[in-house]
Amino acid sequence: MNLIFSKKIVYKLIIAITAVVSVISIISALYFSKNSARAMHEILQNSVEYSVQVSKLGYITPLWHLNRKEIRSLNTALLANRNIVAINVYEGNSLISSLRKDLRTMKIDTDNVDKAFSIPGENKDLRMVSDDVSYEGNIKIGRFEIFYTERFAKDEIVRGNINLIVAFIIIALSITSIVFLIVRNSFIKPVLALTDISENITRSNNYALRIDKCSDDEIGTLYDRFNDMLQEIESGRVKLQRSMNMLSNIIESMPSMLVSLDENGVVSQWNHAAEIATGIRAADILGKTIWEMTSYFDPYKDSFRDIITSRNPVHYYRQKYVNGGVGYKNVSLFPLVANGVSGLVIRVDDITESEKKEDQLRQAQKMETIGTLAGGLAHDFNNILAGIMGNLSLLRLKLNSGVDTPQKTLNGYIDTVEKQSQRAADMVQQLLTLCRKQELSFSLVDLNRTLDNVMKICDSTCDKAVELKPIYAEEKAIINADPGQIEQVILNLCVNAYHAMTMMKKEGETFGGRLTVTIQKIFADRSFRSTHPEAKEMAYWSVSIQDTGVGMDSKTIAKIFDPFFTTKERGKGSGLGLSMVYNIVQQHGGFIDVYSEIGLGSTFAVYFPHAEGEEFLKEIDSRDSLIRGEGLILVVDDELVLREMAKEILTECGYSVILAADGQEGVEVFEKEHDGIRLVILDLVMPRKSAKETYLDMKKIDSKVKVLLASGFSQDERVEQILSMGVQGFIQKPYTIARLTKEVRDIIQR
Repeated sequence: MNLIFSKKIVYKLIIAITAVVSVISIISALYFSKNSARAMHEILQNSVEYSVQVSKLGYITPLWHLNRKEIRSLNTALLANRNIVAINVYEGNSLISSLRKDLRTMKIDTDNVDKAFSIPGENKDLRMVSDDVSYEGNIKIGRFEIFYTERFAKDEIVRGNINLIVAFIIIALSITSIVFLIVRNSFIKPVLALTDISENITRSNNYALRIDKCSDDEIGTLYDRFNDMLQEIESGRVKLQRSMNMLSNIIESMPSMLVSLDENGVVSQWNHAAEIATGIRAADILGKTIWEMTSYFDPYKDSFRDIITSRNPVHYYRQKYVNGGVGYKNVSLFPLVANGVSGLVIRVDDITESEKKEDQLRQAQKMETIGTLAGGLAHDFNNILAGIMGNLSLLRLKLNSGVDTPQKTLNGYIDTVEKQSQRAADMVQQLLTLCRKQELSFSLVDLNRTLDNVMKICDSTCDKAVELKPIYAEEKAIINADPGQIEQVILNLCVNAYHAMTMMKKEGETFGGRLTVTIQKIFADRSFRSTHPEAKEMAYWSVSIQDTGVGMDSKTIAKIFDPFFTTKERGKGSGLGLSMVYNIVQQHGGFIDVYSEIGLGSTFAVYFPHAEGEEFLKEIDSRDSLIRGEGLILVVDDELVLREMAKEILTECGYSVILAADGQEGVEVFEKEHDGIRLVILDLVMPRKSAKETYLDMKKIDSKVKVLLASGFSQDERVEQILSMGVQGFIQKPYTIARLTKEVRDIIQR
């Protein structure tokens, strides 16, 4: 490469110097040639003029005396001038003497000379001058013509120019050689030295190399700066390598999986956490397409191209996985542009432990809410029991009085007891839904129904000084959510609002107020998104909880979602409620707005993304008529009252019933009578043997056994576990005749 580079420089340098010197030489030659021609012309003219002056004086006497010999002699003398080729002397108009040289030996065309004698100026190389000869200055005695040539002057000029050009060429070559040697030694060699060391650095990647300084001039300064640049590069490389090592250590040490892909899905980064999670070493997957090497990231393959095209990050929260147990992870996909190459970075965080802790916090907050509502619930439950016990006492009194009581009156007592019992059952169901600990299960939820459930709890527990004003949406407010958590969000906000209007009021302030909960649909247009950056361009359902309580200032509003921050008195609040509300809303893709003023109350607006669909289970009307059937049914329950009640109901509907007081007895009875038993109604919680163990033992006896599980608990993870083993159905206590007979009929007919 040096040779090629050197030749290019030399060629360019030679061409440049030659061109410059040639131009200077040509211009100089032309200049000197022009001056030489002018000088030769002047010499010729002076010579001719001298001859003319000599002739004017020399011809006076010979012409006066007409001495032809002297005239010829004078002519011969004038012809000695090589530029003069012919002379004519006239007396008056008569030619008395004519003399010319041998023009052929002078290489002058004689024909043209003859013409020139007759027609002056015809020959370009011949010129003529003539003048009169006067005696004593005023008597014209004759005239003469002198013919001269410029041929010799031109020849001299040509020879001079040739000599001049040759001289300039010699000078140009000398200057070119000298300049080339100077430039080559002073510039080309230093440049080639820089080239050599640059190539060595490129090949060896060794920036510790230095170039030796050869002079103290500008080239030497250039060498110094070049060495300084190498020093800076070497220092920068060391720092960069340290930074890269540190960054690599950070990436490798992070508990999060970090994977980077180019636009074709080829892996360029695969940290230690990714190796542990997938079992694939970085050395085995780097440079290969991720989809061909592992199925771990297949759920996000469809989003891969969209993210690269749109350049918008995508986040997946609480992704469930099974790896020796149930765990959760957050997955984030970020678009990436590095060195002009498009791709993305995948970050995976295992949140199993934090999710467990958050579940504990959520459960603690649920229990705190239950504790807050306990007084009101007890009051309302006592009212319900009072209604039941009072009507039963009246019914007993009427039946024992011996007086005929109208059937309508008796049915009225019974209807009241039934309604109050259903009200108590609904209240217990709502509390179980609120406080149960379960996995998040997303489904279509109607916010109108959720608000209705919350209002029932609030109506039962809140002081009557607080007016409840629910405003429902005119259509079904459908969102995709976990029903229990959404109910907890609304209930927590309502409880906070209730406290702000009661226990947080200062002495002398009006106790109570108005709690308004409004459900409405909004569309997040450009104007809305300008004030709510969390919103996307889509439809949302807004649940607005507005109170007329004590209110908050801006500093308090900034902290209300922080864990353990509370404005309540010590012992009256844990500070977890709004923190849990915030987390739940975030998990559901929503956001929260808060507006409050001291003394005027607060408004919490919660926004959830709208979802399409209206598929909800229809509740069974408790007033439906009973469903009759036949066959032997085994009822296993440790509560005598419930066993006897189930027997009475089923017997009334046409079934034969045998009873067992616990799981162990139930297995023993089933072993004897399993050939005739069509269905087992099995209580969830019993002494001696649990429902799970009882079912498994019965299944060993008869693999086709049909079981209806019954419990006072809601359908939680314990129920789900037994159902997953093959139990055909579940009914929650307390149940009605219609509900029980329907479940029994459905399972028997399967």
